[in-house]
Amino acid sequence: MASTGKPLNDEEVLSYILAGLGPEFEPLVASVMARDDSISLSSFYALLLNAELRHKQQDAVGEIHSSASAATRN
Repeated sequence: MASTGKPLNDEEVLSYILAGLGPEFEPLVASVMARDDSISLSSFYALLLNAELRHKQQDAVGEIHSSASAATRN
């Protein structure tokens, strides 16, 4: 893209980012795509960080439950 000499606008950058996100971010992608208004890259970045933090928290809770279940069985 840089070779064309024309910088990408925020909407184009956002499209590339959304296309590259994995299935764990599908709720975020769907909500951004469903918006009637445009979203700034900085606002999207904040949403992305929050979604990533939530995934990490859910993974940690899952690991705690798995450890507790294993300890109970032993």
